[in-house]
This record gives sequence, C-alpha cells and structure tokens, in this order.
Amino acid sequence: MYTSLIKSPYRYYRKARICQGDIFEDLLISIGSGSNTLHIEANLKYAVVLTQDCDLQQDYEERNKKPKPVKTDKNIDTILVCPAYQLDDFSRGEHIATRQMEVFGEKLMAKIRANDTYKRYHYLQEDLDNGVPELVLDFKHFITAPREVLYDARKRSYVTSINEIYREALSQRFANFLSRIGLPDQSSS
Repeated sequence: MYTSLIKSPYRYYRKARICQGDIFEDLLISIGSGSNTLHIEANLKYAVVLTQDCDLQQDYEERNKKPKPVKTDKNIDTILVCPAYQLDDFSRGEHIATRQMEVFGEKLMAKIRANDTYKRYHYLQEDLDNGVPELVLDFKHFITAPREVLYDARKRSYVTSINEIYREALSQRFANFLSRIGLPDQSSS
C-alpha cells in the first residue's frame, strides 16, 4: 500500500473544522433534556468521524461565509461518528461494560488486525506519538451527533486525524458493511 510514502497513518490537523477521520478521546455526547424529550448520552473513550469530508467542508464554508448566505442547502445538522474500542478490551469482550460481548481468540484477532474477514470491524494501528492506541471500530455501533455538540467537544477531545489515503479504506468498509443485504435462509424452505 502507501505506507512507504507516509510515516504514520495519522496526522494532527490545525484546521478549525471537523474532518472525516478525526479521532476524539473521552467524547461525551449528550442529546436532549427535559421530561418530554428523548435523552441520549454516549461516553466514548475513542470515536472516529465517518461523515464524508466534502460534506463537512461545504458545511463549514457555508456557515462561515460573510455575509451569511440565504440558501443553506450545504448545511448538515448531524455528524456520523463510530466508537473505537481499545484492542485489548475489545479482544476480551470488555469494551462495552453494559453488554456481554464476544471474546476473540488470537486467530480471529489476527484477521481483525488485517482488516480481512470481518467486514463489521475496522482495525486502526497504534501510533503513540500521535496519541492513538490500537483501536477497533465496530460498524454496528455508529452514532449521529448534532454538529454543534461535536464542534464543542472538539475543543477538548480532538486527538489526531487519519491521513487522507487511509480514510478511503475506512469509508469503503463502512459503506460496504451498511449496504449488505440479508438474504433469506433457503435451507428451511
């Protein structure tokens, strides 16, 4: 792949906006309050932004135009993020304290590390210089968070970003996982 061209799959961006592939640490997403609204709270040790970067860029540019534009068709209200679990916790099935999760043996973990057999998961290698331990994303656990909540959280929780060439693989795996079609079991007919 491109690993010989790039020292790390991660890099720190000094951009004012959220980008696809941004990695957050200790991200608290709290949505809704009061007795008549649905309250959702997610406290994620690590999370990765999955929303397409072109949409994030257009949203940011549109909202920061002067004078303010009349049309706001480029604005997005929510941003898609996926929890990223530390590999050791994930392999032991201890990555979600409130659920009984699968325990993975070393052979299965090797396949997950290779981003091979299990399309549900995506492995991100460690780069401690950029503050990233070994992580596994579980595409069944994605969240859409209000744009304002993530921009506020970015100030205190942003760690680093996945380099552009590695974002495509992540995006393709996520889209492939979501676009699968469950076929009926033909053996019972």
